[in-house]
Amino acid sequence: MQLSSWRRAVVAFPLVLALVPVVAGCGVGAGGDDGVVELEFFQAKPEAVASFDALIAEFEAAHPGIDVRQNQVPNAGTALRTRLVKNDVPDVIALDGTATYGELAEAGVFADFTGDPALEAIQPGVVEVLNGVGSRPGETNGVPLSTNANGVLYNVEAFAELGLEPPTTWDELVRVCEEIEAAGRTPFAFTWKDAWTAMVGFNSLAASLAPEGFFDDREADRTTFAADFGEVAERFTALKEFGNEDPFGTDYNTGNAMFTRGEALMLTQGIWAISAIKQVNPDITVGAFAMPAADDPADNRLVSGVDTVLTTGVDTEHPEEVREFIRFLTSKEASAQYIAEQGLFSARVDVPQQDPALASLNPYFASGQVTGYPEHRFAPAVPLQAITQEFLISEDAGAFLRELDDEWEKVQARS
Repeated sequence: MQLSSWRRAVVAFPLVLALVPVVAGCGVGAGGDDGVVELEFFQAKPEAVASFDALIAEFEAAHPGIDVRQNQVPNAGTALRTRLVKNDVPDVIALDGTATYGELAEAGVFADFTGDPALEAIQPGVVEVLNGVGSRPGETNGVPLSTNANGVLYNVEAFAELGLEPPTTWDELVRVCEEIEAAGRTPFAFTWKDAWTAMVGFNSLAASLAPEGFFDDREADRTTFAADFGEVAERFTALKEFGNEDPFGTDYNTGNAMFTRGEALMLTQGIWAISAIKQVNPDITVGAFAMPAADDPADNRLVSGVDTVLTTGVDTEHPEEVREFIRFLTSKEASAQYIAEQGLFSARVDVPQQDPALASLNPYFASGQVTGYPEHRFAPAVPLQAITQEFLISEDAGAFLRELDDEWEKVQARS
C-alpha cells in the first residue's frame, strides 16, 4: 500500500525501533506520594480546552484516586514526535485523525483498543475511517471521540424565500443553482484563493463519484485517475459555472462574509465554518447537506474525518486508569456534552447532533453513508491542493488527471 511506505519513511526507522519496546512514558503519569495516580492529557485543540476542563472535573469527582492534567500543545504533532524521541509518551493523547496519527499508529507507538468496551458504541464506519488513516495490522489503535463533515452549507431562510429544498441528486443541484441565478442571486461563493478550500469540493465529488475501491486499485496499478476520475473533473468544472465572479481572488474569510451578507446562498465548506459565519452574523440560519454529486441519492457519501481520536502508548504506565478516562470521555453523556459545545458529531451510534444546522447530516452517520477524505489517500509529496487549484483555473481535465497520475507514480517509484 502506498501510504504505508511513505509513512514509514516519515517516522525515522531508528526512532521506531527505539519506541516500540519503551513507550511506557516519562511524563506526568506517575503515582503521587498519597497514592493518587496523575495522568497527563496531551491534546491538540485550543478551542476545546474549556470543554475538556469541565469533563476532567467531572471525571476526577467520580474518581478521587486519579488526577488528570490537561496539556494543550500548539503544533501537537511536532511536539509529540519530539517527545517520542526522548521516550517521553503522554499518558492520554488526543489527536486529529489524520496523517500524524496514522504514521505513529503504523509505527507501533499506540496501544491496541480492539475489544475495548470504549469501542462498543462507536459507529463501525467511523472506526473504518480511522483505521484507513493508519493502524497496525489487525488492530484499532485509538478510540474516536468526535467527527467532522465536509459538504455544502446553505442559507436556510434564503432557500425558503425562493421555495427551494436541499438537493439530493446532481440534477437537482443544477436546477437549484439555475433557480437561484434566475432570481438574480449567486449560488456559490468559492474561495479558491486559498487553495486548501478547493479540497472540499474535490473530496465531496471524489467520495461519491470515484469507483468503489479506486484508491486500492490505484495503489495496485489496476487503474488510473485518467480512467476513473473523469466525472469528478467534469462536475467540478460544472460547479464553477455557478460561483462568484472571482473565485481565485476570494479567500476563506471573504467567502464567509459574502455568505453571511446573502451575496451567495451556498458554500462548499466543512462544518467548522459555521462558527466563523455565526460570529459575523449571529442571526443567520445555516443548514448543511452532503454534496449531491451522484445521480442516485443512495450513491452519495458524506465526507467525514475523525476530528479527535483518543489513544495511549503501547506500554503506558497506568493502563487501567488511562482506559477508564478514555471510556469516560467517550461515554454517552460526556460525548453529548462535548459535541454540543464544539459543534461536531459524536463518533457514537447513540448520540446524534441536536443543532438544527447539523441535524440534517445525522442520517448519513446512522446509515453508514460516510467515507473518509479522499485527499488523505495521497502522499504528502503530491501537491494536490496546487494541482487542483491550477485545474480549476485552466479547466483542462486531461492535464489535471495526467498530472495526478504522474505525481502518484513518482511517489510509488520512490517507495
